[in-house]
Amino acid sequence: MPPTMGLLLPTIYVVMSVMVGLCGAGRKPGFVVSFLLSLLVTPFVMLLLLYATRPREPARPVVARKTKRH
Repeated sequence: MPPTMGLLLPTIYVVMSVMVGLCGAGRKPGFVVSFLLSLLVTPFVMLLLLYATRPREPARPVVARKTKRH
């Protein structure tokens, strides 16, 4: 195996894990959890888990109440 392959494969794995983390940024687990789990498991398995989770609910806007002036 060439010496450059020793660094190339882990770099590709980390880049794929970052991409999975970016996919998980808008979902329930979030970027950090998705990234770390894809490092521990494989990015492909984590993509399947992200597909099974639901997107994060958008926050409801705060509506100001009108007050009566006396």
